[in-house]
Amino acid sequence: MNRPEGPLLECRALAAGYGAVAVVRDGPSGELLNGPAPPLMPDQVIDAIIAEPLLHWLNPLERRRLAEASQRAAAEATLQPVAWEVLDDSGRKIAIGTAMSVDNAYRAVRGGICRDLRQSLIKKDEAHQSQVTLCRQDYGSGLWVWVTGLAEQQTLVPLARR
Repeated sequence: MNRPEGPLLECRALAAGYGAVAVVRDGPSGELLNGPAPPLMPDQVIDAIIAEPLLHWLNPLERRRLAEASQRAAAEATLQPVAWEVLDDSGRKIAIGTAMSVDNAYRAVRGGICRDLRQSLIKKDEAHQSQVTLCRQDYGSGLWVWVTGLAEQQTLVPLARR
């Protein structure tokens, strides 16, 4: 049987008398970790996704790109890097980096789903990296975002209401 490549794996099995059965899976744990699609992140939570030591090295657009990569990395296979970059107006890379999960997702003491990530960046020929624990937080209306927090205490950042 030929296996399709890429993040979406579709297996078809023919069971005797039951017809075709389709099983679709996205990532290592599919919707359990990230839902059907990566979340749109409100501006208020961008800084809550990035490791504290990296924040002062990044401008707002670079922070958003790293936060987006971190959301995808939290739902990827362990040690699978997710790249990000920011280009200037001429198309030259001014910042690049990766986000990568370094261990399996786990259920924290207070019940939250958490994952340890390594975030890295290269800017102006300087490389920086840091490890961060991200835990899924429900902001309502189906919006789940991975944000920093102490997994044992589940001290997560609230989303400001408008």
